[in-house]
Amino acid sequence: MSTTEYAKLARWYTPSDGVTGVKTTMTIPTAAAILARNGNGFINFYLSADGSGHHVECGISTSFKHQGDKWHWFYTWARNGSGGDDTWSFRPGQVVPIELSINADKTALDYIVNGAVVKSFPGTYSTLTSVRLVVGACDQNFPAGRVPDPLPDWATTHSAVTCSEFQYRDSAGSWITCTASNSTPPTPHGSGQSSAEVHWPSPTSKYPHKGLPFEYSLEISPGTLIASLPESV
Repeated sequence: MSTTEYAKLARWYTPSDGVTGVKTTMTIPTAAAILARNGNGFINFYLSADGSGHHVECGISTSFKHQGDKWHWFYTWARNGSGGDDTWSFRPGQVVPIELSINADKTALDYIVNGAVVKSFPGTYSTLTSVRLVVGACDQNFPAGRVPDPLPDWATTHSAVTCSEFQYRDSAGSWITCTASNSTPPTPHGSGQSSAEVHWPSPTSKYPHKGLPFEYSLEISPGTLIASLPESV
C-alpha cells in the first residue's frame, strides 16, 4: 500500500493453493505517455508471488524517461531491492513471454524472460501464495507528507497491453489456463471485492482519483487480459 504514489493497479489472482509457477505472454503497448510532473512516473506489467519468505514482482516496465518508446524487464525483491535490464531493449508492440516458477529442485524461484532465466530468488520452496498478474501505472510519486488534496487530474495513458496465455502451474507440474471459474479476474474499482482495482494514495476515501481515465479499461477472456488507460476524447 502506498501513501505517496498516484497509481492504479488491476490484478488477476490465480488459485490460492498448490501453485508452483505462473506465466503469460505480453504484447507491449504501441503507445504510452507519462507527463513526469514530479520528475517520476512509470508503467508496470508484472507477475507477483510470495514464497520462502520472499515477495517478488517480475515483469516489463517503462519509465517517464523513456515514455513508452523503450521498455525493459525488471524485478522487485522485497528483501534485496530491485533491478532489471539496463539496455531497455524492448520496443512498442514487441511480444515477450515471462514466467515466474519454482525450479526443479525447489531451491529457487526463477524469473524467466524469452525462455531464459534472468533472475533467481534463492530459498526453500514448496508452493507459492498471493500469485497474481498485475497491470499498473504510477502517474507520479509525491514527496512524503506533500500529497495534494484534491489530487490533480490523472495524465498517464497507454494503449492496450495484451497478456495472453495466462496460466498457473499446479503441484503436479501441469500448466492450467486461468479462467473466471478457477481463478479471480480483476473487477472495477469500488466493487467491494478482493480483486477490485486498487487506487493509491491511501486512504482512497480521502484521495479519490480525478480526471480521465478513472480506471483501467479491461477485456477478460480465458487466459487473456487486455488492459489500457486510453486518452480521453
